[in-house]
Amino acid sequence: MARKAARSSEKLHGHALRNANLRKRSLKRSETAPPLARKAVEIRVGELGMTRIELARQSGISRGALRDLELGVHTPTRNTLERFIEFCEERGVSERVIDELRDLYAGPADSIEHVIARLELRAGSSPKLARKVGVSAATMWEYRRGNFPVPHELLKKMCRALRVDFEPLEPIWHQAERERFINRGFPEALAEFCVLRLRAGHAESDLLNLGLGTAELRRLCYLELLPWARVSRVAKTLCRDDEELRELRDLWQRDYNKQKTEGLHDFGLRLKKIREKQKVTRREMADLFLIGGKKPARIIKHIEEDGHYSQQAYPAGIVALLTEPDREILPDEIAEPADAAAGGAVEAGEAPSRNGFLACETAAELRALWERRRIRFHLRHRPEMQLDLRLQREYFGFDVAQAAELLGYSNLEYQKIERGIESLTDSARQRIIDALEDAGHLKLREVFIRRSLRDQRRQAWRQPRTVTGMLKLLAEREGGVVPLARLLADAGLYGISPPRLRSYMIEEETPTWYLLQQIAETCGILKLQAVHIDWIHRYRSQLQQKSESLLAVELRLLVAEVAPTLRAFSDRLPFNYSVLLRDLYRVERREAFKWYHVERILEAAGLPKESERWRVIHRLWLNLN
Repeated sequence: MARKAARSSEKLHGHALRNANLRKRSLKRSETAPPLARKAVEIRVGELGMTRIELARQSGISRGALRDLELGVHTPTRNTLERFIEFCEERGVSERVIDELRDLYAGPADSIEHVIARLELRAGSSPKLARKVGVSAATMWEYRRGNFPVPHELLKKMCRALRVDFEPLEPIWHQAERERFINRGFPEALAEFCVLRLRAGHAESDLLNLGLGTAELRRLCYLELLPWARVSRVAKTLCRDDEELRELRDLWQRDYNKQKTEGLHDFGLRLKKIREKQKVTRREMADLFLIGGKKPARIIKHIEEDGHYSQQAYPAGIVALLTEPDREILPDEIAEPADAAAGGAVEAGEAPSRNGFLACETAAELRALWERRRIRFHLRHRPEMQLDLRLQREYFGFDVAQAAELLGYSNLEYQKIERGIESLTDSARQRIIDALEDAGHLKLREVFIRRSLRDQRRQAWRQPRTVTGMLKLLAEREGGVVPLARLLADAGLYGISPPRLRSYMIEEETPTWYLLQQIAETCGILKLQAVHIDWIHRYRSQLQQKSESLLAVELRLLVAEVAPTLRAFSDRLPFNYSVLLRDLYRVERREAFKWYHVERILEAAGLPKESERWRVIHRLWLNLN
C-alpha cells in the first residue's frame, strides 16, 4: 500500500519532520512548474509520501532525472516515465491518477497520434513498440507524427501486443481516417465508405472482387458517387450491422443528390457537344492520336462520358482539334521533318514557336474544367504533390520518362521534384512549365500535320491519277471494299462484287473504260483525264499479252471504251454477237478481209472518220492485208 503523509495529529521529530518539510516545499515550488512536473510532485508527495531521495532509491530512477522531471527542466524519456508509472502501480496508486499522468505526457486519447504516444509509453519506447508489431522504427516515427495513416489491423496488433483494450480506441481511429479523407476533398459519404473498406482490410482493387465494375471503380477514384444500387452489394459486405448500413445509405443519398448539381462531367460533355456539332467521329479523332487496338474510339468515348484521362488522347490535343477546326498546316510545314518530338531535350535559347495553339477562350475554359476534375483525382493520395507541374505534364500527354528527358533530369530526380520532395524556386518552376508547354505545342503541331495529310488523302479521290489509285481512294472513302461494292450495287451497277474490285486494285484485272466511267459517275468523280491515259496503257498492255495483232488490240480497246462487254457492244451492230466474234478472231489470226468489216465496228463505236485514230486503224488494216 502507498505510504501516506504523516497525520497532522502526530508530532514529528528529527528526520520525519525534515522529510515532511521537504515535501511541503516541493509542493510549494511545483505550483509554478509545468503540469506534468506538478503532477509528478503531487503523486510523490500525496500518494507515495516520499521525498525525492527515497523515490530515487526505491524506484531505481536517478536522482538527477527525478529532479529534472519535477522542476520541468525537460520532458522525461518514455523509459523514465514508464519506470515511474510501474513503481506507482506497485505501490497501489489509483489508475485514475496514473491516467492523468499519461494524459499530461502523451496527451488525451482523442487522436490517433496521442493513442500511439500512449502505446509507446506503455511499451517503453518507440523502437520497442515497433519491434513488437514487426515494423521499422522509422515507420513508427511517421505514424506517431501523422505522416502515414495507421492501418486498422496494425493498430489492433499494437493493442493486442500490449494487452490494451482496442474497442475504445477504434472510434478514434475511425474518426481520424474519416477526417483524413474529407481533408483531401472526399465527399463525406465516400470518406465513410473508404474508412469501412480499410477497416475490413480491403485495398481499392479488392472492390472489383466484391462486385464493383471497372468503370464504376474509376468514377470512385475521381471522387464521384454512384447510384446507391450499384454500391449497395459492396456496402453490405463492409458494414457490420443494419444500422451502420442504413446510416451509410442515408449519407450516400444526400451526397449523391448534391453531386448531381455540381456538373462533374462538364469537361467531357462539352467536348462531346463540340465534336457532334462539327460532325467529327470518335474514330477519326482516335486515328489522329494513333490509338491502336480493336476499339480505338472507346478511349474517346470514356473521356467524353466518364471524364477519364488518357495519355494517348491527351487533353491539349483533343481541345486543340475541336476548338480550332479550320486551322491548316501549310504544305512547306508538312514537308518539314518533325524532329523535335516529345522526347527530345530542349536546349537553352531554342524555344520553339507555339503557332498560336490553344489561344481561344473556349480552350481556356475547357482546360479549367479539366484541371478542376483532375485535381480531385490527385488529392486522393498525394496532397503534397506539385500539382501545377503534374497537371502541365498530363495536359500535354507526357509521362514521367518523357518529361525527365525533355528537361534533362533522370526519372528519379524529376519524380522527387514533382512529388514535392525537392524544393523549387519560382523561376525554376516557371522554366519547367514553359519547357513542357513548348514541347507540348510541338506535339500539337504533329497532330495537325496528320490531320492535314488526312484531309489531303480524303480529297485525293476527286482527282485520281491511276485506275487502281481511283478504286483504292474510293474504297478508303467509303470505309472498305465491301461498302464500295454495296454503294455501286445500290446505284444499279451489278456484277461488281468485292472480289472483282479487289482484283482490279491488285492489278490482276483491268476493267473496261465504260465500267470505270460508270463507277466514277456514281461516286462523283469529274476529272478522269489522267485515269483515262493510265487505263489505255494498262488495257493495251493486257491485250498485247493475249494477241500479237496490233489491229485486234486497237479494236478491242475501242470496244472497251464504249461498252462493258462484247455482247453489249453487239447490240449496236446490224448483225449478231457471233458475227462480231468471227470478225475479231479473223483479225487476231491476221487473215485478209475487207475494210467494211472493220468500218462498221468503228461506226458502231462512234469514232469519227476524220479522227486520227480512224486513220491509224485504217493503216493497220492496210498493213495486215
